[in-house]
Amino acid sequence: MMNQLRITNCKLQGSMGQWLIVHYLRNSFRFLNISLSLLCFNLRDQKNNILRLYFKFCYQKNNFLRLCLNFLSLKKSLRVLYFCFRYLKNSFYRLCFSFRYLINSFLRSRDNLRALITGYCGLITVNNCCHAKDSRLRTSDFRLWTIIFLLTTNSLAHSQQNIVTAQYLYNGLLINPAYAGSHVQLSATLTYRNQWVNFEGAPVTATLGVHSSFYKGKVGLGALVTSDRIGSYTNTGAFASYAYIIQTASGGSFSMGVQVGANNYKADFSALKLRSAADPSFVNNSEIKPNVGTGIFYYDKKKFFGLSVPGLISYDKFFNNSLQPLYIPRYYYLNAGVKLRVNPHSDRIMLTPSVLVRIQDGTPVSMDFNLNLIFDEQVSIGTSYRTGDGITTFANLRITDKLSVGYFYDWITSDVRSYSRGSHELMINFRTRIKKVHKDLDCPHLFSH
Repeated sequence: MMNQLRITNCKLQGSMGQWLIVHYLRNSFRFLNISLSLLCFNLRDQKNNILRLYFKFCYQKNNFLRLCLNFLSLKKSLRVLYFCFRYLKNSFYRLCFSFRYLINSFLRSRDNLRALITGYCGLITVNNCCHAKDSRLRTSDFRLWTIIFLLTTNSLAHSQQNIVTAQYLYNGLLINPAYAGSHVQLSATLTYRNQWVNFEGAPVTATLGVHSSFYKGKVGLGALVTSDRIGSYTNTGAFASYAYIIQTASGGSFSMGVQVGANNYKADFSALKLRSAADPSFVNNSEIKPNVGTGIFYYDKKKFFGLSVPGLISYDKFFNNSLQPLYIPRYYYLNAGVKLRVNPHSDRIMLTPSVLVRIQDGTPVSMDFNLNLIFDEQVSIGTSYRTGDGITTFANLRITDKLSVGYFYDWITSDVRSYSRGSHELMINFRTRIKKVHKDLDCPHLFSH
């Protein structure tokens, strides 16, 4: 019996061992299956990593190719820049030679004018000594005065000189239609200039410029009316300006402008006491000459730059039957300036140097060098030197946020200083916001540009 139990127990133990072995093998196969699955996932992940690495390599390869292309483009740009520099250098040399020629021409014209004034002074001396009362002598005086002023303003070229004034410093609409809307708010400037005091028939000039921005500061509209009288000649002009203003990423404004209008030129000799009323040299004339101009203007809080051609249309001689035939040439303006701090840590005192270049067909190049000192954005004083003419000193006072006044005085350095006390200019500027037009717009201060 015991032997049978032992045999039965051994059989049971053998069956249990086999079951355990089978169970262990089955679990081993499951573990192996799981390991193979994980290995497959790892291989897929490594495959994806290899693909990402390959794409990165392709991207870096493309970047390198773009860099090579940029380098080639930069190389070509440098070559173009080099050739442009050589061209500008040659152009500068040619400009220097032309400038020397213009200076020599101006000196010859000045000598001719000096001789003419000296002869006139001699004529006046003889007239005072003899106490002549003959109307024929008075007629000769008037003719000589007219010739003197025409030669002075036209630089011995018989051209109608554009208005010369220093108040473009505060009213750029006088020289550039792109200036329209640069004050943002409505701005009206009235100027008056009395040139060469004590000269009978000397130039007297009055201007009125009004401009404002519209459409959230993107458009500028303006109007300019001028009146210039010299001797028996008057020039009255009226122009309308349009400017498109682009706000730059640097915080500045770039403006492109055009102007359209006309000038009325008159020659009125009725005030002269003529020996013969039918003298063909003193025939009254009046002609209207339409014109169009254009310009660009960039400005921000620290600098400004402008280039303009206010009169694109030039006219041949007119008033052919009068004492002095005239013609209207084309003229150009180039101006630029910067604002500098006198104290690097404060804006209370600012220094604004600027320059204006005038180029007109048939006359020497004229340049203005300006220096303006601004105190607390309330008061400014400055000086300006105009080549071949004189020195201007000026002051501007900001009375209120809307109203300011300015005064300019020209110190003559040419030969005319022996006969004149200089020139006076007055300026009044009024600015105001239009609520519906200039809402939420920043307006530049009086002395910005």
